[in-house]
Amino acid sequence: MAKDLSGCSGALLAASWLNVMLYTSQLALSIYYLSHFTTAARLHYWIWASLFLDGACSVVVMANLYTYLIINDGSLYPMSMWMLPTLVLLTYTSASVAQAFFCYRYWTMWVPHDSLLLTSLNTPRSVVFVLHPTHSISTTVPFTIASSAICAATDLTIAGCLAWTLSRIQSPYAVTRNLLRRVTIHALTCGFTTAFCTTLMSIFMFTAWNAFYTIFTILGRIYSLTILFNLILLKVTSQSDQACADICSEPAILSPIYFKHNVNTTPTERRSFSSGSETVRYPTYSRSRHQASDRCSIHTV
Repeated sequence: MAKDLSGCSGALLAASWLNVMLYTSQLALSIYYLSHFTTAARLHYWIWASLFLDGACSVVVMANLYTYLIINDGSLYPMSMWMLPTLVLLTYTSASVAQAFFCYRYWTMWVPHDSLLLTSLNTPRSVVFVLHPTHSISTTVPFTIASSAICAATDLTIAGCLAWTLSRIQSPYAVTRNLLRRVTIHALTCGFTTAFCTTLMSIFMFTAWNAFYTIFTILGRIYSLTILFNLILLKVTSQSDQACADICSEPAILSPIYFKHNVNTTPTERRSFSSGSETVRYPTYSRSRHQASDRCSIHTV
């Protein structure tokens, strides 16, 4: 097992640069999404919470790099003991926020009790790790493996259950079917992408510790960026579908309807229509002024 972090200046630099790039992208996508699309207030809270958690995690990564290279001049251990549990807490809290967002977003279709149970384990477990930090990297390996396994299992459970629920919904309308298909792809993309990154991080724990550290420090940004990117795609495709439907659909015709039980049936004249040797006469009726409001319009397409 790769436990030695000596000579990991490259990994620390790569992690810091990736954090800055990904968090900048997350900030730009969040601003774009909030300024171009109308969303619910709860979605605003999720975006701001993700920005706060991911920003704090990026600051901790940069502080760890500064402490190791500048203050300690690379002479001490590259990972401060107070920074490791802080990164664990912030990373898995960010993952829990993303998973809770999916659980709340789709709870009306199916209440994922198992996913909620797995999601609720992430943050308390990280808090315990912060309150009782370890001074040996070797003792943190079982904790990290358990956290990664639970996190990946939660992602796959939410994605699989959501795809199964959406596949059971039948609709005769093409627009609704397209929407259900996009939401299914959205859930599967988010779930399998984050689960793949978490599993890859666990594998690198035994083969390449530097690669594990790099992925671990950017895992929260991967969660947030995956969901943000798919949300923007959903909004853009929905708007394009609506515009296409408005262009391709026939114009609606407003046709007045008169209800005879509300009309004064006073015949005024007869209109005759001749067709060959047969003559058909139809009576016409007049309406009083005070009943002009009885007319209603419907759309006939």
